[in-house]
Amino acid sequence: PYKDQLQGMLNRLQLRETLTKFDLSIEGGTIDKDHRENLLPIMIRILFGRLSARGSGSKSSKDSPAVRRAAILSFLSGLGQNENEIDYFVYLMVRTFIPKTVDMSLVDCGHQCREHITIVIQKAATKDISGIHMQRQEGFLNLMADAIKKLGFGIVQFLPIFTDLILTLIEHDTARRENNQSDSLEDSNASGVDGINKEIRLKSSNGKIRSLCFLRLSELMTQFASAFNFIGLKKRLWACLKLPLRNLSSSVVNATKCPSLLVLLETISSHPQLIQLLSGEREAVRAVFQCISEQSRVKVIDSALKFVDNLLTEGGAFDDEKCGDEGRTKRIGTKLVLDQLDLLIGQFTRRLENGSSHSIDDDHIVRMHKDPMLNQLLYRELNILCRVSELLVHETTNTLETNEEVIFMMESLCKLLLPYLEFNGRRITDSCRSDILGILSSILPRIRKDAAFSHLQSFSHLLGPNKSNRGLISLDVRQKIINCIAAISKHSNDHSIQSLKRVTIALNDLAASHTKHIGECNFDKVLPILNGLGSASLTDKSWTYYITRQSVDDDDPHTSIDEDFDALKTLLPLMFYCLHMLYDEDGVVSRGSLKALRTLISTARKESSLSNEVNMKWLKLIESSLVPRLLIGLKTKNINVRRSFILLLAEVSTQFK
Repeated sequence: PYKDQLQGMLNRLQLRETLTKFDLSIEGGTIDKDHRENLLPIMIRILFGRLSARGSGSKSSKDSPAVRRAAILSFLSGLGQNENEIDYFVYLMVRTFIPKTVDMSLVDCGHQCREHITIVIQKAATKDISGIHMQRQEGFLNLMADAIKKLGFGIVQFLPIFTDLILTLIEHDTARRENNQSDSLEDSNASGVDGINKEIRLKSSNGKIRSLCFLRLSELMTQFASAFNFIGLKKRLWACLKLPLRNLSSSVVNATKCPSLLVLLETISSHPQLIQLLSGEREAVRAVFQCISEQSRVKVIDSALKFVDNLLTEGGAFDDEKCGDEGRTKRIGTKLVLDQLDLLIGQFTRRLENGSSHSIDDDHIVRMHKDPMLNQLLYRELNILCRVSELLVHETTNTLETNEEVIFMMESLCKLLLPYLEFNGRRITDSCRSDILGILSSILPRIRKDAAFSHLQSFSHLLGPNKSNRGLISLDVRQKIINCIAAISKHSNDHSIQSLKRVTIALNDLAASHTKHIGECNFDKVLPILNGLGSASLTDKSWTYYITRQSVDDDDPHTSIDEDFDALKTLLPLMFYCLHMLYDEDGVVSRGSLKALRTLISTARKESSLSNEVNMKWLKLIESSLVPRLLIGLKTKNINVRRSFILLLAEVSTQFK
């Protein structure tokens, strides 16, 4: 009764139509229940032969091997999973790997021998595969890829066999490579051109088999992570990967595609149950971290970043950015990151430093706009670097003593991250900028005071205008910049730090948010600060108030101005903030800022007139920090703001004529 269907399966032109009309389902299907046991092995053998047949046209042809394979496997997915009907197909898949000593006579017939089929399949994973041609190994691995996609959980019971076979192939490949290396050393002088070509072809075939093995393991883990316990493979798996891991970092250099081993490691890190395979495997984690280098391309970096992100989130089980510090360091993924933290931060540092030399040029900016993936990759790198740095800060917080190596690492991070905040052509989002500022505010109190104070000018510039424009508008970002300045003021309490603490209090008032209106400043706090800066009186919190040796609460409010020029530098954040507020649409605020800056100029003139070496540095403050900004401000298109800059330049000219 099934003659026409079987003949249709043998005809390449009728195959797809026949499979479409043939219903394999047990209930209401084309095949009678009493016939299934005898018919299915015959039908599966016919279709299996069609799987391996060559295509008659191009890759886009309807009869291409890929199209035919997809159609046949989709058809076979209708076999009863609970009735072991798929067993015969699996037997045909692994038949190549069954030892010759196993009796397969009944199995080849395929009639009424399901128990024997199961027994034979269980013996498929043989250790001796040297006699199996590489094309057969490759065909098995290619077929498995489609079987995983199309048959799904229908093959879950055969996972122990499949994984055993894959690991056996990797082991055999590793042993073969080691033998080839030793043989090549002995025969390097004796081999001719033909021998060399043969060796090249052999290495290429070996590499392809191993790559396919890694990909199949990755696909099996992705599909069946929650249905199969892969932990039992741990010892054997890492023994197989020992040699490939050693060569991973060199294999990704300038590689346009992601190596299959890196894909496998990313998969292992992507599931809470699979990530346990990485526990204690320092070499595997180290190998991936080393892939984050200046010579790695987009796809490699993308995979390595996903690996790090998976470790931080424990395979997606936790939200690293929302979870608190409590219990985080006890997780497997976080422990692995902490164990190799110096390497990871070092790799990020070298990669970003290498890119920083050309990140500012016009060509790089054009490339970033043409390829959004590059831009997104930069954001992800910075985001993960900030999260990793947060782990470093958390660890140093829990440690009573911070060694010099860790301090140097944190100082390097500050130098690395700060350029991404500056107005130099890099267009990063406010979210990315907030991430960077957040980690910098945690790092700055933990590095040396001189190193922290050296960044004050950079943070001050961020509070001011961007060339002839207003600069950063987001109050949230500006408040985080002020938090970084406040972090610098947490160092040992000398005169300059005391001045910076007072400046920080004033900056917080200038950036205070309105209690009722989102995104607006709090004028009740802003105006008193501007009025004080516009006053020449020491008691009214003028410019000189912030750099006096004693606070106004002391008995003598008219104490001398701090002679340390570092104290004068603490005025920079206030000066740049006032320049920014010249652009404010509220006339009261812009006029208050203008008055404050004019008072700064007159105060500098008064102090520098004493002809004291230290007081002359007031002149340097105006000359090197304020005047260049006024000249740039003249280019603004806002007429009212440009008028303010002209008035300030006139004030400088009048005071210092």
